[in-house]
Amino acid sequence: MMLSNLTDEEKIAVTARLSKEVLGGATSYQMFGIACKPLPILSPSKEKTNNILQHEAAIRVLSDTFAILTSPNIRVKQTNKNDEDDMDGYATFGPITAKLVAAKGVLLSKISQKHLIEIVIPILCNLKTILEKHGSPLLKDLMRYFQLIFRYNNAEVQTVLMANSNLLIELEYD
Repeated sequence: MMLSNLTDEEKIAVTARLSKEVLGGATSYQMFGIACKPLPILSPSKEKTNNILQHEAAIRVLSDTFAILTSPNIRVKQTNKNDEDDMDGYATFGPITAKLVAAKGVLLSKISQKHLIEIVIPILCNLKTILEKHGSPLLKDLMRYFQLIFRYNNAEVQTVLMANSNLLIELEYD
C-alpha cells in the first residue's frame, strides 16, 4: 500500500489535508456536505438524478477518507529508545545522527498529536453532530476513527472533550 511508503512528514501532510479539506468541507456543506444530508427519496420508476449520484459519490469519498485515516499505515511512528533496529542504519553515521533521527521522530509525533487535538477533533465533533442529525451511515466510520484517536491519545482527548461529555462517555464505553 502506498501509505506504508510515506515518510512521517508526508503522513502528517496527508492527514492534515484530508481532515481540513474533505472532513472540514463536509462540516461546512461545501463540496462533500451533500453526503451529510439525507438521501432524496427515489421512486422505483425514476432514474437516479444528478443529486443522488453526487450524494453517493460524496459518501464514498468520505468513507474512503475515514478508511485512510484509520489505517495503521498513516500513523506517525513515535521513536522510542528501544527502537534499536531502526537506529542501526544511522549508527554508521555516528551517534549524533542517530540522536537527531530519534529527536526528529519525537518532534513529528508531537506535531501530529497537536494537529489532531487542535484541528481534527473539533472538525470531527462538528461532523458528528451533523451526521447524527441526518442519521447518516457515515457515523459508524466517524466513530471508528474517534475510537482510534481515543485509544492512542486518551488523556489529551479527554481534556479536549470535557465540553462534549456525551461523546466522551460514548468513547469510554466503546
